[in-house]
Amino acid sequence: MSYFVSLFFMNKFLLKILLFVLPVLTLLLLLEISIKSLPNNYSYKKRYLDSNSNTIKVLFLGNSHAYYGINPSYIHENSFNASYVSQSINYDYKILQKYRDNWKNLAFVCIPLDYSTLYNRLEYGSENFRKKNYANYFEIPSTDFFWKNIELVNGKISENCLRLYRAYKKRKKSGMNDISCSKLGWGKWAKTKIDINIAGKIAALRQQLNSNNFLNKNVADFKDVISFLKLNNTQLVLYTPPACKAYIQSFDADQFEIIRNIGLDLAKNNSNVTYFDFMPDSSFSENDFHDGDHLCIEGAQKLSKKIDSVLNEMLSKKN
Repeated sequence: MSYFVSLFFMNKFLLKILLFVLPVLTLLLLLEISIKSLPNNYSYKKRYLDSNSNTIKVLFLGNSHAYYGINPSYIHENSFNASYVSQSINYDYKILQKYRDNWKNLAFVCIPLDYSTLYNRLEYGSENFRKKNYANYFEIPSTDFFWKNIELVNGKISENCLRLYRAYKKRKKSGMNDISCSKLGWGKWAKTKIDINIAGKIAALRQQLNSNNFLNKNVADFKDVISFLKLNNTQLVLYTPPACKAYIQSFDADQFEIIRNIGLDLAKNNSNVTYFDFMPDSSFSENDFHDGDHLCIEGAQKLSKKIDSVLNEMLSKKN
């Protein structure tokens, strides 16, 4: 008899726990769905490529140097900036593969080959939290366990709730959303004053080589991108973006020389690859930089026009 009494009270206790936990789980699930429904730069770029990848002639990929540095508004050919902060070459390749059947008009893919490009992988860097965004919003398959793609687990609940509140207020007030990039994918800086000299030194030290664990992997991915583009008769334009003097004076010259030589070697050994080094371009001044290694609005305009000139020259030779 005592056994059945104990079983009764145990089941009653479990039921109470379930009645308490179920509403909490439901609330968390609703929060997760609401957070993932917020428009953001990743989902915007995915939707744009879904609709327009078959008409794009120039595609910009890569990390923050492309995201903030290339404004497609200054490119004469139909172009789009699909780069993003800390986006490494393996994710560039995944984006290209995702739309493999849509690049019917793609003539050029432009990717920065900068001081840190070959030594970083998004999933192993300090901003590896961003990799979930490619699974959640770009619908690029992930090999991670599912909970690593859950927003509530991989971010502060308070910050996510604040995002929801801001989005609600904006939509209620003016129909705005959380998307910060331009219609063509460019990342426009807010106007802030930063000491370029200090920022340049900090950026160079932060990006200095700690190990070459990813060098071979990244070079292999570049070669895969080259082969993929060759099948589509598409040219890969590699470019080293400009940087301020403090950045250049603070980085490891040997590390940069390795990167530059790899760029030259890829261009030499592949007919569909060209490489341009804008690092020593004296036409860029400190006024063109937002910080030590990223261009400001005016600097992005200048670099975009230079890239446009390069592409036009290549097209004229082609024709």
